[in-house]
Amino acid sequence: YALTPGVDKEFFDKWLEQNADLDAVRNRLIFANEKAEATIKRAEDGAGILSGLQPIDPDKDARIPRGNKNLSAPMKAAVDQRVVANLEMLPTLLVSNVRSM
Repeated sequence: YALTPGVDKEFFDKWLEQNADLDAVRNRLIFANEKAEATIKRAEDGAGILSGLQPIDPDKDARIPRGNKNLSAPMKAAVDQRVVANLEMLPTLLVSNVRSM
């Protein structure tokens, strides 16, 4: 959690109302309290809530592609060659984008 002291209460109440459908608001990751002790307590109570912004664990994260064990050796080689070709092209794309800015 991060603290932003001095936010106008009317402004924040209106902002919460306008953004009530945001996951961070619904999951109570964004909140306000008038007293620091209440804020600390609420942050401690919500310490186990995942925001979706935590670092990825490459060994456990399901979003990271894994090799397909069903590919034949020739198909795997073709896929590997395309991946390498795309990676080799990446610096060229980055440089060309920087130069065109």
